[in-house]
Amino acid sequence: MEADKIIEQWRDIRGYEGLYQVSNFGRVKSVRRDIIRVLSKNAQGYYKVNLAVKGKQHTFTVHRLVYETFVGPIPDGMQVNHIDENKLNNFVWNLNLMTPKENTNWGTCIERRAKANGLTRKGTELYETNPNAKPILQYTLNGEFIREWACGRYAIEALGLDQASLSMCLHGKTNSCGGFKWCFV
Repeated sequence: MEADKIIEQWRDIRGYEGLYQVSNFGRVKSVRRDIIRVLSKNAQGYYKVNLAVKGKQHTFTVHRLVYETFVGPIPDGMQVNHIDENKLNNFVWNLNLMTPKENTNWGTCIERRAKANGLTRKGTELYETNPNAKPILQYTLNGEFIREWACGRYAIEALGLDQASLSMCLHGKTNSCGGFKWCFV
């Protein structure tokens, strides 16, 4: 869509009819004063707005207001996704509904979370770059070396181990986990 051919439309916000409106561009205005509301960001980086009625103030995320006003109700368990992954782009055509799992797997979400947690993606593998990670060693029950793991998380995922059992083995509380002996490097 060409931005210069798109017309901004305003609609009343449900529950705030005649008081506040939201546009298909993601802007919010006070109807009585005819002023555009200043948006702020919440802790997760989404635009939010405070709306007051009868002396009570409520906070809403703008992307949800836009979706509910122009598309329809958001069913329980569903999330509003930003198609371009820009949390501040609340144009109605940039929003769609997804399950939480679909939203997590959307676009570069996994890579961004991995980076934030000290991980980097190389191909389909995650490599630990966190300096606090503790590499571990895997041995057979006879004491033969098998492999070094960047951290316990990878061994747990690759071998289907129980996290608590591996932790107890690594801290000397049990002798083995998953049919192997384990120790920190």
